Amino acid sequence: MKILYLDFLCPVGHLNLDINQIKRLSNIGDVYVISQKGRYTELPSNVRNIEKKSIEIKQGKFSNRMSSLKTMLISAIESRRIDHDYIIVSSFETIMFALGRYLFNKKDRIILFHHFNTDELSSRVKAFFFRTYMNKVTHIVFSEFIRDHLINKFGVNPRHVFVLPHHMNKISITKGNAKEYQCVGLSSSNDENIIESIIRKEEKENLLKQMKIKVVLKSKEFEYDNGYLKVVKGYLEKEVYSDFIDNAQSIYMPFPNRFQFRMSGTLIDALTNNKIVYGSDIPVMRQYSIKYPSICKVVNDENAFIETLLSNNDNNKKLEDEFDKFKEDHSEERIELILAKILNDSES
Repeated sequence: MKILYLDFLCPVGHLNLDINQIKRLSNIGDVYVISQKGRYTELPSNVRNIEKKSIEIKQGKFSNRMSSLKTMLISAIESRRIDHDYIIVSSFETIMFALGRYLFNKKDRIILFHHFNTDELSSRVKAFFFRTYMNKVTHIVFSEFIRDHLINKFGVNPRHVFVLPHHMNKISITKGNAKEYQCVGLSSSNDENIIESIIRKEEKENLLKQMKIKVVLKSKEFEYDNGYLKVVKGYLEKEVYSDFIDNAQSIYMPFPNRFQFRMSGTLIDALTNNKIVYGSDIPVMRQYSIKYPSICKVVNDENAFIETLLSNNDNNKKLEDEFDKFKEDHSEERIELILAKILNDSES
């Protein structure tokens, strides 16, 4: 089996995910990768990586779409030299894919990974373009509720949609068991209204300071620090981000309501690294709180978040069992078995 692995958007944040997926696929078939020059440096020796200097993803809505279409053209030309059985697309732009898919041979053998794409289908324009190909390709999503949405809302054939557990991302832990921060929330998706409400509550009541509970949150708009609640603004270097995660007991995901039909890498990173997760009442949090109720908890607002931190009395044995269950459900071995089944089912 020859598998061609492509990426039409090349997001930096997906690099580890892509590498893990390619590694798993390399145990299933012969994998060919067409990529930006220098993007991948840790691929298995049996993977053929065809680097193209001309692949360049630009910023800006129009420029991004045009460079995505150009990447599809470059990939399609190169793909004609490979007698591939499947094309797996790691990320794609919903509208441009409707046009660019015609560049490829074996269009019915294309498998798409959905990230934010399903969430974007609230746009009538994007939903229109999606419907032109939704039952002509295979879709992979990272959770059951996303699969259900594609089937029930858009009428995607259930045989064309598969659920794959999201790959785990182990952050190297360099510190001891003692954690400086009880909770950190460092996602770029944080709801600024929630962040502001937490700052105002702490300014007024000083609950975190009184209880000596340290919390670090990330914002695009606000900065604050009273020694216990720290709100940092802007980009965090990887080393700084990892150090905050290493030194935290739990992770907070104050995500906005618009975060609906997508998986959260923040959630997966946290649970992979044995961090309890508190998050907004959004679908991914609801589903994971049902699966892993001791390590994944929905908190509706800033008051519930603070109260949860103040009344933390978790059962360590129960936590350990649920972290083990999460890691079993998201193991590389299980992901590889499911990927193999998806390819076999797509063939039939």
